[in-house]
Amino acid sequence: ESQLETTQTELTEIRDARDTLQGELGDLQAANDTLEAELAAARTAISARDDQIAALETARTSLQGELSQADATRTAMAAELAGLQSQLAATQAEVAVMKNEREARTRELSALRALLPPDEGGSLDLESARAAAAEHAEALRDAYLALRRRGADREALQPALDEAVAGLRRAQTLVARIQGGTLYEVRPGETLGGLSGRFYNEANSWPRVYEANQHILENPDQVWPGTTLILP
Repeated sequence: ESQLETTQTELTEIRDARDTLQGELGDLQAANDTLEAELAAARTAISARDDQIAALETARTSLQGELSQADATRTAMAAELAGLQSQLAATQAEVAVMKNEREARTRELSALRALLPPDEGGSLDLESARAAAAEHAEALRDAYLALRRRGADREALQPALDEAVAGLRRAQTLVARIQGGTLYEVRPGETLGGLSGRFYNEANSWPRVYEANQHILENPDQVWPGTTLILP
């Protein structure tokens, strides 16, 4: 009997030990399930992370492509801008040339208008025309006075005299266009009285000639050869 009790006691301990082991086994199984779940979650997270990395890599590649395209566009725009700037510079130069030509033509037109009386569309007035003629008449007198000096070099002084004669004729032409009359170039030895007798059949008519040319004549008794008179 004593041995049976012992055996039963041992059997009970074995059963208790088995139950304990089964409990520990259940705990281990639950822990294993938890680890499996955590492992699956970790794999899922890693997979998601890999997907994110792949997406980021794709985005980076796309951005690099866009950046390359932007650089190409910027280079093309820079080249186009340089071309436009070159065209602008050329256009500005052309405009400057045209402006200079227009100004030159305006000055030329003003100069031409200054040679025409108002009734012909010009701006020439009688006072200005007479003043210009008076300057040439003074140059003519100075040229003759220079030739009269002792030892004067006629060959050297002749061009100035010829220019004064031509300039006075041009100026008197403009005066005549405004006040009317006929042009006549005085010859050596001619006087106002003689010209009056020749053209008006009355020598005493010289005051008419003098009055028409008073702007170029200082003395009616002294008329230099080459002087262009206006015969009214």
